[in-house]
Amino acid sequence: MFTKTGHGPQTGGGREAGRSIISSDVRITGSVATEGVLEFDGRIEGDLSANALGIGRAAVVQGNVSGEHVTVDGTIEGDIEAVNLVLKPTSVVTGAVTYNSLSVESGATVNGHFRHAAPARPAAAKAAGDVAAG
Repeated sequence: MFTKTGHGPQTGGGREAGRSIISSDVRITGSVATEGVLEFDGRIEGDLSANALGIGRAAVVQGNVSGEHVTVDGTIEGDIEAVNLVLKPTSVVTGAVTYNSLSVESGATVNGHFRHAAPARPAAAKAAGDVAAG
């Protein structure tokens, strides 16, 4: 039923992160997190976190969303934190939106506020900076 082609995003330790697809007939109570790619089109009462996260048109998220690359085409009732964020025309967001790079397409709705945030330094660079400062 599922096949894996090509190469997905890489995570620490040389391990390959996977691609997960959650369809519109799936209902989840609880949080979902992956270091890979998540295509979400279901309903969830909980948080979603992924390196690359696509919130489909049929999706309803009642919780917070976070990721490196986040594209929203559905409904989110919670906060979003993303490095690269795209809000598509059918997206409806009720909550705070924190981003580094933002694209809002005509028709997108946000009931909340936007906050630009510089990207976090990678852990290795942060540790090196702390050692140099100490």
